[in-house]
Amino acid sequence: MSVEHLHIIMMFNNFNGGVTVKKGDMLECTVCGNKIEFLEDGSGPIVCCDEEMQFTSK
Repeated sequence: MSVEHLHIIMMFNNFNGGVTVKKGDMLECTVCGNKIEFLEDGSGPIVCCDEEMQFTSK
């Protein structure tokens, strides 16, 4: 089963907690395998399947 890469723009206002991301960073859901790539720097809680997403390599 292949995983589609979702290219999305996410903008955050420095939420408490969560992660700080840079343009080009990728996160992956450890439950369903969804991946996102950031088009802008930002920070905040990044959640999929009720779990925080984890950094992954391209």
